[in-house]
Amino acid sequence: MSDTNQPDFENQNNRPTGLFRDRNIVSDLAAPALYSRFAIRFFAIFCSTLVGGILMAINLHRLNKKTELLLVLLFSFMFTLGGAVLFTHYGPKFTNILIITNLIGSAILEELYWNRVIGKSIKYRRKQVWPVLLFVFLLSLPVLMTAV
Repeated sequence: MSDTNQPDFENQNNRPTGLFRDRNIVSDLAAPALYSRFAIRFFAIFCSTLVGGILMAINLHRLNKKTELLLVLLFSFMFTLGGAVLFTHYGPKFTNILIITNLIGSAILEELYWNRVIGKSIKYRRKQVWPVLLFVFLLSLPVLMTAV
């Protein structure tokens, strides 16, 4: 930020960078279309580490990183299973356990798989998350209906 309180424009599209903007997102059609690190973080925290891991695995598939794809799926499944076991053991009154495990899982996905495997400086096009959001909503609809 400059002294005039104007937003920083650090990318070629003159879009402001910040918490919800990744300066590595470009409009170049030659760049791979990936789910953004913010989208993966959002789904890993608010849905489960497994959903965030699936999005990360899709990114790894698009980048032809097959070994890492299997590792991220295994990690995400095991981490989500561990969170479910903790939740079952401590009961529904400790719902914060799920949030805390999802935060930790999200941080591991971002640090270990995005930053180290994909790379912090990769230029990519942002893949839309609306279909994923709709799918997760429709998948969780029966659970929401039974809770009402």
